[in-house]
Amino acid sequence: MLINQAGTEDALPQLTEYCSLPVLQDTTDARTFEAWGASKWYLYFLKPGGQLDKLYYHLSVDGSEADRFVAEVNALLGEE
Repeated sequence: MLINQAGTEDALPQLTEYCSLPVLQDTTDARTFEAWGASKWYLYFLKPGGQLDKLYYHLSVDGSEADRFVAEVNALLGEE
């Protein structure tokens, strides 16, 4: 699941352009980003049960870095 930061709803199309992960829109009431100590482009992969599996810190979405990330997400989803 992707969590879109509160106040950045205009970014939703970019989040869903390359993969089919569900997206949760964070709100100022839920404050999910604050609960995780995250900021824009912090990407967490969680194991079943909510344990942290991987963290990408300020992932650059330019060039091969984006390709690597999309490939890993697709592998997790069983897509090519």
